[in-house]
Amino acid sequence: SKSAIDSDVGTSSRGKTFKSLMPSAIHTLVRQMKVEIEARPIEERQAMLKAFCRCGTMSRGVEFGDERLQLFLRRESMDPAAAARRFVSYWTKRREVFGEDKFYLPLTLDGALRDDRSALEQGHWIILPE
Repeated sequence: SKSAIDSDVGTSSRGKTFKSLMPSAIHTLVRQMKVEIEARPIEERQAMLKAFCRCGTMSRGVEFGDERLQLFLRRESMDPAAAARRFVSYWTKRREVFGEDKFYLPLTLDGALRDDRSALEQGHWIILPE
């Protein structure tokens, strides 16, 4: 038999994804994802934990808030364990790409991309006006 969450799940080209989940179902999935994140080995969570401690309160809400976690859930077809793995590895990859000094900063020209303005202006990317 289907759970309450499964009955609210729609289908997409990736298979099991949400069309219109009830807020309570989304809340439950986010909670499950947080449990799965905590269950990951501490070695895997180092970059994520460091970013959480180093980013400011406003960035913390953006980078670690429920809305951000929902993006990872959506990408992983509402699978909390897979979303947790992706979230943890996302922070590890950010540290590899941006280095210890910038990986926890927002992905803006004033944050982690502050030294990349000239590369971004080469025409491969377009900087949108504020």
